[in-house]
Amino acid sequence: SILSEEDNRFKHFKQQRRGQEEWRSEDDTPPLQEDRLSRAHYASPKKRQQQEYQQHQVIAKRGFKKGSGEAVLPTVQSDELAQYLTEGTYECMVCCEVVQTREQVWSCKGCFHIFHLRCINKWANSPAAAVNEDSPTEGWRCPGCRSISLSVPTVYKCFCGKATNPRPRQRHELCVPHSCGDLCLKRLAPPPPAESLCRHKCHLPCHPGPCPPCPVMVTRSCPCGKKSHYIRCSKAPDLPSCGNVCGGMLSCGRHLCQELCHKGSCPPCGELLTQVCHCGGERREVKCADLSSPDERYPCAKPCKRELDCGNHLCELLCHEGACPSCPLLPTNVSTCPCGATPISHLLLLGGGGGEGGGAGRERTSCLDPVPTCGNICGRVLPCSSPPDPPHLCEFPCHEGPCPTCPKTTFLRCPCGRSSTSVPCRELGQGQGRPQEAGAFGYHGYRCQTVCNRKKNCGRHRCNTRCCVDTAHECELICGKKLQCRKHTCQEKCHSGHCGQCWEYSYDELMCHCGAEVIYPPIPCGTAPPTCHKPCARIHSCQHKVTHTCHNEEECPPCTFLTDKMCMGEHELRRNIPCHISDVSCGNPCDRPLPCGMHRCQRPCHRGACLLPLPLPL
Repeated sequence: SILSEEDNRFKHFKQQRRGQEEWRSEDDTPPLQEDRLSRAHYASPKKRQQQEYQQHQVIAKRGFKKGSGEAVLPTVQSDELAQYLTEGTYECMVCCEVVQTREQVWSCKGCFHIFHLRCINKWANSPAAAVNEDSPTEGWRCPGCRSISLSVPTVYKCFCGKATNPRPRQRHELCVPHSCGDLCLKRLAPPPPAESLCRHKCHLPCHPGPCPPCPVMVTRSCPCGKKSHYIRCSKAPDLPSCGNVCGGMLSCGRHLCQELCHKGSCPPCGELLTQVCHCGGERREVKCADLSSPDERYPCAKPCKRELDCGNHLCELLCHEGACPSCPLLPTNVSTCPCGATPISHLLLLGGGGGEGGGAGRERTSCLDPVPTCGNICGRVLPCSSPPDPPHLCEFPCHEGPCPTCPKTTFLRCPCGRSSTSVPCRELGQGQGRPQEAGAFGYHGYRCQTVCNRKKNCGRHRCNTRCCVDTAHECELICGKKLQCRKHTCQEKCHSGHCGQCWEYSYDELMCHCGAEVIYPPIPCGTAPPTCHKPCARIHSCQHKVTHTCHNEEECPPCTFLTDKMCMGEHELRRNIPCHISDVSCGNPCDRPLPCGMHRCQRPCHRGACLLPLPLPL
């Protein structure tokens, strides 16, 4: 039986060692030392066997880098967690009880704290852990690091996540409790979106806490790729710059990066290029990164002034992209009189126009020839009218060019509709649109001086805007009311009804005055200290037995123990007087001699001087 037990232990050691042999450099040669832990070595005396057992326990706990005989330590947190779990001294943060070997546990992926599975399940379903109480689907927060998890853990798994409901491990198996005993095989590089070229896996036995940095030796290039280094894979992100010019192609695709060898993407191109507007009248200096192509042009917001296809007129449009439109005065582009009421062909058949420079029946051959007029009233809509009034029409005979100034008056209304005024059309100017299109505050900014004075949606404040057009009247002030905790104020916009709860949390333990009862964090702001049923432990003014429990008030309740006390005049001893009463009167006359020496005080038994000071005369 002893030999069979030793055979099983030797087989288990060989399996562990086979996994450690996979942990080697990509470029290392395998000149390993001779395996000292052989079968003959296990058959040595008991003392030597215990020494080898301890060495193997260290290797299984810390890992082993083949080829150097060097133990590769995991992080300090992982080492400590394994030690506490093995010794049975690790406590669950939720219930503060020791995590036993046969209990089901759950480990946080953010802080790697270990909790009882039942405790973390209860915590995840409590309101204190909810990210949003109104929406439970948004997840819950870890009690240790406050990281957010979407699903509530219900399955007991090992630390590496491969085994479900791992069996309890015995001490001679050289495994950390709650582990599966197989290789971890987690990816050593951080998960996306973190940038890392490491694709190696952890070859330590299944362990708690974070995996150690990747120990594999690899060839990595500097950020610009001009020099290579043979370093550990975990140190590759910290590879220093080679000091040469980067020389990488910038995002513009035309210039090279002139910065020294650097990490990350190259900065935007800062070369200055000369950009010409569409019409060619202006130039400006812009950065190359702001241009999609070197020939890109921009509008200068000035009249184009390029020659039209007629060769006689210039383009009056603002600087624009592409070719200018055809001349609007060309015979092919003009088919009616200026007012648009009569076709030119009809005017030619009638023998000419009836207006000034009406063309006299001649057919137009160029854009310089006058456009025949019909002689009727122009009737074009002027830009000075304001709805709902009817539009103003041009009352002059049919003419070329813009219409003259309107001689009428325009009735303007303010935006809120409470006031109106009449303005001569000549004072409004010849705008390009009707008054209702001039802006949100009426034509030419006309506004009345009427104050709104309506209540806002909060019900506390009123709108004091002049000529107000707002219909919602939302209050933009901060509420500022005291919350239920009586320590913080509401920072939301002013609102009606009660304020919400205080979102401040304390991560310090809240204890009663004597420290016997404790509320553990996180503690919502405003939480009252716990109720303690133990006797009050404060120092009291008397030596009587304390009859009240521990409390959080600054002063203790008065002592009601019945005592015997002398009255204030020391006439007699009064019995059954509560301890907290200090001034006891017997009710008899004071009978102390007055300063005159002839009379005695007739006041009832009292404390202090017998003669009271006389009131001052009014």
